[in-house]
Amino acid sequence: MKFEHVHKMSVIRDIESKPRKLGTLAWSNAERRAYFEYATEFLSELLLVSPFHLMANAGIIAAPRDPFDGLHGLLNDSLPDGWGRMLLDRLSAVGTSGMGALSFALVQHQMDAADLDTLQGAQGGSAGA
Repeated sequence: MKFEHVHKMSVIRDIESKPRKLGTLAWSNAERRAYFEYATEFLSELLLVSPFHLMANAGIIAAPRDPFDGLHGLLNDSLPDGWGRMLLDRLSAVGTSGMGALSFALVQHQMDAADLDTLQGAQGGSAGA
């Protein structure tokens, strides 16, 4: 199976067949890491999906490089074991058929490096990296 290279996607939480947008995930090729931003509507729900490492706060959250090769642990948990490094490409392939309550949908336009720089600038620089 060939995977499309993905730069940005929506992350959807689906509990009891009620899909709700959890947030947006973007990948920086230059930094080889993901950035996640919770959807405003999710932040108002007071549901902590990853209370220690992906705090439910407004703004862009950079993933650490380790232990999941630049992907947030919560999102890495949705990948089948042994799939390696094509993280976002494979999350997009998971779509709505992954294990657990998260599903993934492509955002129609791709985010380029300038868009990521703009988002980071709005957050005061490194977006927490």
